[in-house]
Amino acid sequence: MQMITVDVNITNVVITAVVAFIVGWLWHSPMLFGKQWMKLMGKNMKDMGKMDMSKMAQPMAIQFVAAIIMAYVLSHILSAYQTLGWSEALQGAFWVWLGFIAATSINQVLWEGRSWNLWLFNNAYHLVSLIVMAVVLVSL
Repeated sequence: MQMITVDVNITNVVITAVVAFIVGWLWHSPMLFGKQWMKLMGKNMKDMGKMDMSKMAQPMAIQFVAAIIMAYVLSHILSAYQTLGWSEALQGAFWVWLGFIAATSINQVLWEGRSWNLWLFNNAYHLVSLIVMAVVLVSL
């Protein structure tokens, strides 16, 4: 069996993670879909105003590390499949989303009692995020 050569550029991974982090911030902000997200979560602006912003640094740092891991793994997959163009990147992002995010996150509806609408909202975000990440990775 021949070993697959995989080239992962750490600088590109970090840049991609930053872009993904910005996509997440925009997606969940009032500029885009923040109000819909809060409604689906059963929250409102009052609830958000009560949040202790000093406690946001740790979850945001952990989320950024998660974005770096996701960008690294996606870069690894795209490199292993020798993905060069946007069309292949979009396909790769879709299959990663379908097999690893959509399929596993369905448990949130089935066993945690979350709504299908929240599942759709979150999965749309993850799909868009993966697509953006894949496009950035093949463009750098």
